[in-house]
Amino acid sequence: AVRQTLLKALVARCRSLEHQLPSNAFSHQPVTLVPPSGEPTTGLCWWMVTHGLSVETFLSSAHVRNHFNGPNALFSLDSKEFGTNKQSPSQEPWIELRTRSLQIHPEAIGLRHGWGESDICRNFVVEAAVGRGDWTTLLRHTDQPLDKNPQVIRVSQESVPRKFFNRFRIRMTGPTTTDT
Repeated sequence: AVRQTLLKALVARCRSLEHQLPSNAFSHQPVTLVPPSGEPTTGLCWWMVTHGLSVETFLSSAHVRNHFNGPNALFSLDSKEFGTNKQSPSQEPWIELRTRSLQIHPEAIGLRHGWGESDICRNFVVEAAVGRGDWTTLLRHTDQPLDKNPQVIRVSQESVPRKFFNRFRIRMTGPTTTDT
């Protein structure tokens, strides 16, 4: 009786999760969530958060003003101030997103500068990993400042053929536009 009850509960939970995801998420065809050109929209992480799928944010250091924006500020188009605190070149600042509910095959990454008009990140890598595994470089930018408006940057599929990840981070690899 206990076994039957547990099996019924498991089936009900699986059906619930299936209804939360796009209809073709369980097919052998990839789910494309890259927005078309035009107005910026919120991305996959915002969708996951609004559908009860956990996305955690970790920072190498947190600016004191981050807490005014709420726990999901990084995923909102309205956030004006979110970022790391000052760090030295030997301790490269980073922001990481981690999900426990899904693994993601990245086709594009949405980025923007998250703090005023100064100290703009211009040297960085975007990396991905599975669990505690090694980081894989998805994007590398040198002397290319982020824009304060959201940008969608495509990921070369040669760098991640058929790979899925549950951790993503942006890591500064050099000075900002003000050499900090």
